[in-house]
Parts: sequence; C-alpha cells; structure tokens
Amino acid sequence: MARGLSVVEVVPAPNAGRLQVVLAPSAPLDESEADVLARLDRARGHLRSLVAMGVQRKRAPELCFVVAPAMPMGQSV
Repeated sequence: MARGLSVVEVVPAPNAGRLQVVLAPSAPLDESEADVLARLDRARGHLRSLVAMGVQRKRAPELCFVVAPAMPMGQSV
C-alpha cells in the first residue's frame, strides 16, 4: 500500500489524541499525492489498530497523514 514511502516524523498533537504522520517518498511517486492520501485514508482504521497494539493507552490516537516532498539522492532528513 505505501510502497516507496517512509515515515520520517510522527508529531503528536498537544492533547495527544491525534498523531500527524509525515511520510516521504524514496523516489518520485507513480501517482498523485491526492491518490496516495486517499489510499492512506482508506487504510486509516487498519493502521490505527496496528498503532493501538503498540501503545499503552486507553484509546488509540487518530492518524493524520502528510506526504513530504521527495528528498534528493544522498540527502536524508
């Protein structure tokens, strides 16, 4: 689903009820950013359940996805 994307940052909201997940492509995307975000949105429930398994909280946080621009070769975050 997110082939070619890497999580580069996870930013918690002040109330910790939401996490902003920043993803960056390792190469130019084969589809539009809007299409990538739509696929992530469709998988949001599944991804949230995976996060819930890894956190010790009563409720799993909501996930908000952002796609960062591709990094030039040899450069890292």
